[in-house]
Amino acid sequence: MREMNALSRDKNGDDALAISIGHEVGDKEGALAEVLEQYRDMPAVAGSTHRMLRIVKVSAVILSFAAVLISLILDRSLLESLGIGLIAGISILMIGSKYYYILTER
Repeated sequence: MREMNALSRDKNGDDALAISIGHEVGDKEGALAEVLEQYRDMPAVAGSTHRMLRIVKVSAVILSFAAVLISLILDRSLLESLGIGLIAGISILMIGSKYYYILTER
């Protein structure tokens, strides 16, 4: 029972979002749909922004490896190739992080 109580609370000890929405709705028909409609356009609540960030991380790793391999194929030194791969990966992470920030700043 303690475990369930802990899962239904956030770090501050307040009710989690789903619990507070349930209390807000009560037992009125159609009220839950109205409450959830308020959160539809909030990217910070939606899972798509978090999935996008996860995809950006994987893309940055793949791009880094590809940049290193291509520079090695083009007969660059190992250190130079690693630098190119690092710059490519960090730039993708920065672009993805900026896009995530823009989506969730509301």
